[in-house]
Amino acid sequence: MSRIPRAFLWSRVHSLMGVWLVLFLFVHLLTNSQAALFVGDDGKGFIYDVELIHSLPYLKAIELFFLAIPFAVHMIWGVKYLFTGKSNALPNGGEHPYISHGGNWRYTLQRATAWLLLIGVLAHVVQMRFVNYPTSYEIGSQHFYLTKLSFDRGLYSLAARLGVLIKTSDEVNSLPPPPLPTQSLSQLIDTDQATQRAILDSQRQEEQIRAYEVIKAESVGEGECLAVCPNFGTATLLMVRDTFKSIWMAMLYTIFVVATCFHAFNGLWTAAITWGVTLSPASQRSLLRGAVALMCFVGFLGCAAIWGTYWINLRY
Repeated sequence: MSRIPRAFLWSRVHSLMGVWLVLFLFVHLLTNSQAALFVGDDGKGFIYDVELIHSLPYLKAIELFFLAIPFAVHMIWGVKYLFTGKSNALPNGGEHPYISHGGNWRYTLQRATAWLLLIGVLAHVVQMRFVNYPTSYEIGSQHFYLTKLSFDRGLYSLAARLGVLIKTSDEVNSLPPPPLPTQSLSQLIDTDQATQRAILDSQRQEEQIRAYEVIKAESVGEGECLAVCPNFGTATLLMVRDTFKSIWMAMLYTIFVVATCFHAFNGLWTAAITWGVTLSPASQRSLLRGAVALMCFVGFLGCAAIWGTYWINLRY
């Protein structure tokens, strides 16, 4: 019995990872759209969903095994396709045959959007997961999340509704350091002089020092402010609002979302053929119409989040 070629197996894994990422894309943009589409509710649905995700146990492991690894597998095998596949919809100087046909155009655009996604997804992760990711500190039983924003006057009214404290650059930079504890917590515990109140006071002082260090590490400059938020979801909402406040950033993300939605749902249609779900031309045409409808719907969710979060729903 002959062995199944390794290239065949990896192409099927690549296809399955792509289908899984389409499902993630739908959930991701559905969540983000709630920052814009429910005008007047101040993004409460977005905050709830983000808090729900952020409270999942073993979140780091979930992100690694259900997002990072599937994306890496799909990306690595996709890069191989990028360098071996040839466009067959455009004139190429006679190097190889071409036909300006719908299927060939979809193949060509699938490869073109793959380049955009390769750059765009990595840039998006770096921006949202590392550069702009909220920091946090604890005081007693309360957990606070910080996000640095470009200042605009609408922040004050929005912050009041969300229970957020806005600190200007002057307020952050002039923040006095808390008094240092006279004895460390370990010294209090190791000696018999410690009372319960003294230990609690020392803990509170050390928490205030850590909070001061976290706030000062934000380096808030001229024209910027610091939002002190009661939960991670609210901090993320303000981070998204701040990102899409920039017209240039909104335009870049629009291109990114459109390219992603085409790549995802054209890939979903192709995966159905690959796995034998749609074998007849009639079933393929029917699924193509469904894929286009889903592409438009999910694209609308993404574009609504981009253009509606700041400019319509959360400007003031």
